[in-house]
Amino acid sequence: MPERQLVPPGRLVRRPHVVSTLLALIAMFICVDSASAQLFQWTPEQLVKYTSKNPYDRFPDGRPKVPDEMLQRLKELIAEEVQAVLPNRGYPNQFEPRDGWRVLQPDQKMVGRVLTVQFMPLRGDIVEVDEAEAKAKGTSVARNQTAIDMLQPGDVIVADVFGADWNFVGNKLAHYIQTTTKNGMIVDGGVYWLERIAETGMQAYYKNSLPTQGMRVMVTGINIPVRIGNATVMPGDLLATLVPGVIFLAVPFVAVLHTVSG
Repeated sequence: MPERQLVPPGRLVRRPHVVSTLLALIAMFICVDSASAQLFQWTPEQLVKYTSKNPYDRFPDGRPKVPDEMLQRLKELIAEEVQAVLPNRGYPNQFEPRDGWRVLQPDQKMVGRVLTVQFMPLRGDIVEVDEAEAKAKGTSVARNQTAIDMLQPGDVIVADVFGADWNFVGNKLAHYIQTTTKNGMIVDGGVYWLERIAETGMQAYYKNSLPTQGMRVMVTGINIPVRIGNATVMPGDLLATLVPGVIFLAVPFVAVLHTVSG
């Protein structure tokens, strides 16, 4: 019988394959771009890797650029027509029911290309490192407007704010989003100054609204996969708010929209 190796108490046993795996996972999510080194972000190359089946052009950030005609096609369909095909194509978790959401324009459809941003509850030691790194590089710590400034015409910003009592935007940033994208937003968190936003006709799905910020949060990711309810959302997905909920279409599925009756 092979002799067992005894390890002195307190000594760490190094497993090369485990260490290398952990390093690879960390590297996958860290962007070397100095402007966003404080958060997890896929590089354009990583976005290309994880959306390799994309047949369309891409934005400079690496997201698939689904053609405008496909956005128009999706507006002509109803949720049942689209959802009936999704599970059979390997995408069973792309629908989020409207239940539990507040909708600013209940009768208005919204279709667009997804840009994601993720938040977590603020933690001091993380923020301290982020601020020091940003100061050393002459940049600023990532915040909600960091993602908003990346938006392109036709985009829909999808903010994973973990349902928190925190307002992602008020009427001024909402106006900037609408002016830039001619579109709306999905916010798993708060939006405030609702009456002023509603007057503009902008569409928004959101969870709550507070007169002041209820807690402190920090940006932890831009252009990464996020979770919205029971749906996994990728940057570059095609989003559609169709009664009775929201569908996030993976890019490989978009090409078959012409085969869906409508």
